Amino acid sequence: TNGKTSVSSILYSILTSSGIKCAQLGTLGLIKNNSIETNTYTTPESIELNKYFYDFNKNGYTHVIMEVSSHAIDQKRISNISFNVAIFTNLTPEHLDYHKTLNNYFNTKLGLFRALSIKSKAIINIADHYGKKIKNSIKIPTREFSVLGNDGAHFKIIESDYTGINGIIKSDNSEYKIESKLIGKFNAENILAAVECAHILGIEKKFIELGIKKCPAIPGRMESFELSNGAKAILDYAHTPDAYEKSLST
Repeated sequence: TNGKTSVSSILYSILTSSGIKCAQLGTLGLIKNNSIETNTYTTPESIELNKYFYDFNKNGYTHVIMEVSSHAIDQKRISNISFNVAIFTNLTPEHLDYHKTLNNYFNTKLGLFRALSIKSKAIINIADHYGKKIKNSIKIPTREFSVLGNDGAHFKIIESDYTGINGIIKSDNSEYKIESKLIGKFNAENILAAVECAHILGIEKKFIELGIKKCPAIPGRMESFELSNGAKAILDYAHTPDAYEKSLST
């Protein structure tokens, strides 16, 4: 519902569909060659993280998609990592036992974007209040997205119900036909973020569309099951007020 795991998983599906050798690191663990190894943290400790990068490079991986937690930013686990692209999905009250205030939490997240080099790209959900604040607080050029906006990447047409999300995403002069099994307006945002990232990475249109179509339900993220009696069950790991509101309203 907050987007990090979902955007990473959608992007992983797109990149692997295009034949790119990539790995995904985050809440679900380490995913590569479609196998999963569990790990302790959403973003591993810095020494472990650099060991992963060393091994990926040695084994011919060209891309790494990773979730960056606010704890990892604050604890400098990602210091000296040169990100090519950073994506901001949204910010809602969470981890306040650690950060104490929402403003501290925001400033920690902002730290990731302020550390980006001039050659990096920032992709920002401009429909989110904090997304606008990030855009105005960093010096590097940004790419923007919003589901219902007309500026930046957006859905030109969208249909969303309990069977999935369909529509057309427009970014610059390109249009992408979306057929996804994922459900919920927040997943439309997540798809949009992943498509915009793939778009600026130069991934071919057919692979972006294929990756979206092939991306399976993400474990614990509005995961849908057909029960033997014909009923539908939804599994979601919602644990914050915003996540409850998004999942229950969906």
